[in-house]
Amino acid sequence: MGSEDRRILAAREAAEYLGVSLATLRKIESRGELVPSRTPGGHRRYSVAMLDEYFERSRRDGSGVEAPEHDETTHSSSIESEALR
Repeated sequence: MGSEDRRILAAREAAEYLGVSLATLRKIESRGELVPSRTPGGHRRYSVAMLDEYFERSRRDGSGVEAPEHDETTHSSSIESEALR
């Protein structure tokens, strides 16, 4: 597991990584497809490994968003998100 896999992202960063809005990220969570950890203050945190696993699951079952292609310098995603049901 590389250092990128252990990286922890805040909700906004996770949404950017997935290429979706914060509202869509919350919808994904409400469906139980992502379960973030919480800080003592209640802020959501996501590991890059968790987000990558979500990509793999959604790709296999045809739901969710497409896997991102990451820019090696910024690690930002450049994907199109699918409309959620």
